Amino acid sequence: MCYYASASLVFLCIIKEKQMSKYNSKFFNKTSKPDVQETSNVLEAYHNSLYSYQPTIVNHRYKVPGYPNIIIGGSIIDAADWEHLHKDFGVTDVINVETEHDDTSKVPAEHLLQVQTEDNGAPFPPEKILAAIEFAKGPGKVIYVHCQMGGSRSPAWAYALLRGTFKASKEEAMAAIVSARRGVDKLDPSRGFIEDYGHHPVHVSYLASVEAAIKILEPDVKLPRLNIASGPNIFPFDGWINYDREDSQAYLDYLRTLKDPAVVWPPIEIMPEHQQQVVKYIRNNGNIDFRVRDLRDGFPQHPDCSVESIYLGQMIEHINPLYEVPPFLKECYRMLKPNGVIRITTPDLDILIDAYKNGQMNKFESEQPEFYKGVDPSAQLSYLMFGAAGPSCTWDNYEGHMFLYTQRSITAVLHEAGFKDVQFYYEPGKSKDPVMAVQAVDAGLTHSFIVEAVK
Repeated sequence: MCYYASASLVFLCIIKEKQMSKYNSKFFNKTSKPDVQETSNVLEAYHNSLYSYQPTIVNHRYKVPGYPNIIIGGSIIDAADWEHLHKDFGVTDVINVETEHDDTSKVPAEHLLQVQTEDNGAPFPPEKILAAIEFAKGPGKVIYVHCQMGGSRSPAWAYALLRGTFKASKEEAMAAIVSARRGVDKLDPSRGFIEDYGHHPVHVSYLASVEAAIKILEPDVKLPRLNIASGPNIFPFDGWINYDREDSQAYLDYLRTLKDPAVVWPPIEIMPEHQQQVVKYIRNNGNIDFRVRDLRDGFPQHPDCSVESIYLGQMIEHINPLYEVPPFLKECYRMLKPNGVIRITTPDLDILIDAYKNGQMNKFESEQPEFYKGVDPSAQLSYLMFGAAGPSCTWDNYEGHMFLYTQRSITAVLHEAGFKDVQFYYEPGKSKDPVMAVQAVDAGLTHSFIVEAVK
């Protein structure tokens, strides 16, 4: 097995044995599954009683079999004493899980990851699990995972790190934690984690959420790519889902009539490049995945961190920059996997203004309707800025632009949504994502930029 052998996990817990003993016999029963309501009542009584005792530090250490550099130990208040953790335990970094008493102010910011989660049985967010897995990587690290008692959440987060960072199997990770924690078998609810984790609903939920997140890291799991507000610019490639609020089924049905190579009219050679790709894909028995969806309704069908990449071609300028763009980009961020790429093409306001000021509006003629050539430069600028020249644009169906972006303004909204590593391109075929570099069909580049950002 290959692990990050130099990293360590430290789990510290504090509970007086007398505080726990009165709950042990009732709270966990190895012979039967616990009653959910009874468990809830006992948990509530247990938590209420917790605060009537002054915690005492228990500096036991338990080496994890098979992982000689991983140590499970514990203290409820050690996170507040960074010097103690660092000098006495060799801790280099802290993962804080606790929401009840966040005492991590003394931990240097660059050595702290906040992944607070309530101890209520709710699944851990996959984004936090993946962040913790990444945070624990690296030579020489000793990671201290801190929750309130080290009983329920910390072992589950240890399981996540063993599975994701150290590449342990399910059985290896669980056996290592169980074996290491036998010295605290009277600690409740840790005893339940050791002896009854397969049935207890709280721990089942935690471990299930870990396994769901781990799947994202598996190389053989292919996540979908989304082309949102595709219009006719449908991507005919395996793995892409094309979304638009207008049903393009009639358009696809027409292109399917060209499947027979014997059809000579219209010749596909005179079609735009993206239409040629669609026809060739259909002729090779490809299945185009097109779905009707209004982006304002969100995409709940895609769970957190479940999408490989997202393409937004010449669409963001058509939605309200104040009320629609921010929540939509946050929805894109939610869906994308960690380090997933979002790619946007949109008119560049700076290019248009510079062209108008320098008398160069004619350089955009190749991508514009015929009437564009016969109007003065101010009208040409207006057509491109407001975009009110589409074939379906009427008084009742305005398909024009709501807002035009510059590099500075689009960077700001991407950062607000949580994205990082913003980069601009002015020609196709370049991308942070090698698949996107080949398969994305970027239109309108005479007066637009391509911008990419990373989750």
